[in-house]
Amino acid sequence: MIKPNAPVFELNMYSFEASGLSQFQAAELHQAGLLSFDPFAKQEFAGYDIEEMAFLKKIYFESGLERNMAASMLKKLPRPYRYSFDNIYWCLGEQKWKEVKLS
Repeated sequence: MIKPNAPVFELNMYSFEASGLSQFQAAELHQAGLLSFDPFAKQEFAGYDIEEMAFLKKIYFESGLERNMAASMLKKLPRPYRYSFDNIYWCLGEQKWKEVKLS
Protein backbone atom coordinates (compact mmCIF):
# COMPACT_ATOMS: atom_id res chain seq x y z
CA MET A 1 0.00 0.00 0.00
CA ILE A 2 1.26 3.43 -0.90
CA LYS A 3 1.75 5.69 2.10
CA PRO A 4 2.71 9.37 2.36
CA ASN A 5 6.28 10.17 3.21
CA ALA A 6 6.68 10.39 6.97
CA PRO A 7 7.13 13.97 8.11
CA VAL A 8 10.73 14.81 8.85
CA PHE A 9 10.88 17.19 11.76
CA GLU A 10 13.60 19.75 11.34
CA LEU A 11 14.51 23.06 12.85
CA ASN A 12 14.42 24.90 9.53
CA MET A 13 11.26 26.72 8.62
CA TYR A 14 10.45 27.97 5.14
CA SER A 15 8.59 30.90 3.66
CA PHE A 16 5.56 30.42 1.44
CA GLU A 17 7.69 31.23 -1.62
CA ALA A 18 9.70 28.02 -1.11
CA SER A 19 6.64 26.03 -2.22
CA GLY A 20 6.70 27.53 -5.70
CA LEU A 21 2.96 28.16 -5.51
CA SER A 22 1.29 31.49 -6.02
CA GLN A 23 -1.15 32.58 -3.32
CA PHE A 24 -3.97 32.09 -5.82
CA GLN A 25 -2.86 28.48 -6.44
CA ALA A 26 -2.57 27.78 -2.71
CA ALA A 27 -6.08 29.16 -2.17
CA GLU A 28 -7.42 26.95 -4.97
CA LEU A 29 -5.81 23.83 -3.49
CA HIS A 30 -7.11 24.69 -0.02
CA GLN A 31 -10.65 25.39 -1.28
CA ALA A 32 -10.61 22.11 -3.22
CA GLY A 33 -9.80 20.31 0.05
CA LEU A 34 -6.49 18.99 -1.25
CA LEU A 35 -4.09 20.64 1.21
CA SER A 36 -4.03 19.08 4.66
CA PHE A 37 -3.60 22.52 6.25
CA ASP A 38 -4.65 26.13 5.74
CA PRO A 39 -1.70 27.84 4.04
CA PHE A 40 -2.94 31.26 5.14
CA ALA A 41 -3.00 30.35 8.83
CA LYS A 42 0.79 29.99 8.96
CA GLN A 43 3.62 32.46 8.59
CA GLU A 44 6.30 29.78 8.16
CA PHE A 45 6.16 26.24 6.86
CA ALA A 46 7.90 23.01 7.79
CA GLY A 47 9.71 21.02 5.12
CA TYR A 48 6.86 18.49 4.99
CA ASP A 49 4.37 21.31 4.25
CA ILE A 50 6.58 22.45 1.36
CA GLU A 51 6.81 18.85 0.13
CA GLU A 52 3.01 18.55 0.09
CA MET A 53 2.53 21.86 -1.73
CA ALA A 54 5.21 20.99 -4.31
CA PHE A 55 3.65 17.58 -5.05
CA LEU A 56 0.19 19.10 -5.48
CA LYS A 57 1.59 21.86 -7.67
CA LYS A 58 3.10 19.32 -10.06
CA ILE A 59 -0.09 17.28 -10.40
CA TYR A 60 -2.75 19.97 -10.21
CA PHE A 61 -1.10 22.86 -12.06
CA GLU A 62 1.88 21.61 -14.07
CA SER A 63 0.78 18.21 -15.39
CA GLY A 64 -1.54 19.54 -18.09
CA LEU A 65 -4.37 17.40 -16.72
CA GLU A 66 -7.85 18.82 -16.30
CA ARG A 67 -8.56 19.78 -12.69
CA ASN A 68 -11.24 17.11 -12.23
CA MET A 69 -8.89 14.38 -13.54
CA ALA A 70 -6.07 15.53 -11.26
CA ALA A 71 -8.46 15.62 -8.28
CA SER A 72 -9.72 12.13 -9.16
CA MET A 73 -6.16 10.79 -9.25
CA LEU A 74 -5.32 12.45 -5.94
CA LYS A 75 -8.37 10.91 -4.25
CA LYS A 76 -6.75 7.51 -4.84
CA LEU A 77 -3.85 8.44 -2.56
CA PRO A 78 -3.99 8.70 1.23
CA ARG A 79 -3.68 12.24 2.56
CA PRO A 80 -1.62 14.22 3.34
CA TYR A 81 -0.10 14.40 -0.13
CA ARG A 82 3.54 14.17 0.93
CA TYR A 83 4.82 12.06 -1.93
CA SER A 84 7.79 12.01 -4.25
CA PHE A 85 7.66 11.09 -7.92
CA ASP A 86 10.87 9.18 -7.22
CA ASN A 87 8.71 6.69 -5.28
CA ILE A 88 5.32 6.60 -7.02
CA TYR A 89 3.84 6.97 -10.49
CA TRP A 90 0.41 6.93 -12.12
CA CYS A 91 -0.23 3.78 -14.19
CA LEU A 92 -2.38 4.83 -17.14
CA GLY A 93 -3.40 1.27 -17.99
CA GLU A 94 -4.61 0.42 -14.50
CA GLN A 95 -5.72 3.94 -13.57
CA LYS A 96 -4.03 3.79 -10.19
CA TRP A 97 -0.89 4.86 -8.35
CA LYS A 98 1.96 2.39 -8.13
CA GLU A 99 5.17 2.29 -6.19
CA VAL A 100 8.45 2.49 -8.07
CA LYS A 101 10.18 -0.82 -7.49
CA LEU A 102 13.90 -0.80 -8.07
CA SER A 103 15.51 -4.17 -8.66
